[in-house]
Amino acid sequence: MSNEPGNHAGMISLHELPDALRKAIVLAGDQAGAQGPLIAKWQVAGRMIQDPVKATNFSNAVVKHLEQAGIHANPAVLTIKGETLAGFVQIPSAPEARQL
Repeated sequence: MSNEPGNHAGMISLHELPDALRKAIVLAGDQAGAQGPLIAKWQVAGRMIQDPVKATNFSNAVVKHLEQAGIHANPAVLTIKGETLAGFVQIPSAPEARQL
C-alpha cells in the first residue's frame, strides 16, 4: 500500500452516504446489466450452517414448524464470504424494495 496522493479512498460525510450508495448501485447495475429494485432492509433469523443442502433443508423445516404455530414466514439462505446463514424471513420484515 502506498502513501502517495490519489491512492486513498475519499472521505464522505454521513449526509452524502445515501447518495453515494445509490450512485454505486446504479453504476454497478449498468455495468453488470442487472436492474431491479433496491433492497433497503434485510433481516434473517436462523443458524450458521455451512453445507448448502443442509442449510436449505433447515430453512424449509423451520418455516414448516413456524407455520404449524401460526407464523407465516419464508425460508432464507444467505452466504457471504463463505459463511452461510440459514433460517427464515417474516413477511413484515422482508426486504423493502425501492426503485432508484
